[in-house]
Amino acid sequence: MDSASESALNTAKRIYVTTWSSSGKSGTVPVWFMVKAGCVYFTTLKASLKARRIKANGRVSVQIGSQNGPVLEGKAEWVEGQPDLEREILNIYR
Repeated sequence: MDSASESALNTAKRIYVTTWSSSGKSGTVPVWFMVKAGCVYFTTLKASLKARRIKANGRVSVQIGSQNGPVLEGKAEWVEGQPDLEREILNIYR
């Protein structure tokens, strides 16, 4: 992650996560987030479209702060079974 992206993440209230279907159709949604150890974390319902897409292929694009903000391209991973991490994210949301 470059310094401009890192700086933007430190001040942004939300990120815009774009995921792709297996057919290549994209969808973008705003989410609250947390940065920890160079990774960006957010929560979503297990049955949400973005969750299903992340589980299927993991391809994501993240716009920081707004849909015109700095862009990070990457691979998302579905994280489960880490209640301490989930509590930490939820505490930041509150």
